[in-house]
Amino acid sequence: MSAPLDDLARELGRARAAHEKRPDDRRAELWYWRALAAFREAEIADLKARNGHLNLRLRSALGELRRRCRQVETFGEALRASRPRRRAARHAEAADLFQREALQ
Repeated sequence: MSAPLDDLARELGRARAAHEKRPDDRRAELWYWRALAAFREAEIADLKARNGHLNLRLRSALGELRRRCRQVETFGEALRASRPRRRAARHAEAADLFQREALQ
C-alpha cells in the first residue's frame, strides 16, 4: 500500500474502533462511514494506477518478445540459405541477437 492509503487505513481503523466503542454515537458512525468511503476511493484509484502501470509493462514486454521472435525467424532463414554464414552476416537483426554465432 502507498503512504496515503496507509494513512487512510489507520484513520479507518480509528473510526471503526470509535464506532464499535460507542455504537449509538451518530458522530462516530458518520466518521466511520466517511473514513470507509475515503479509503475505498483511494484504494480504487491506487488499483487503477497499478493496473495502468502493469499494462504498460506488459505491452513493452510483448513488443520485445515480438522483436526477438522476428530475429529468430530471420536468423532461421539465414541458416537455411545455401551460404548461411554470409546471409547471417547481412541480417542486422540476427547479428543483434546471435552476435558471435551469426558472424562466425
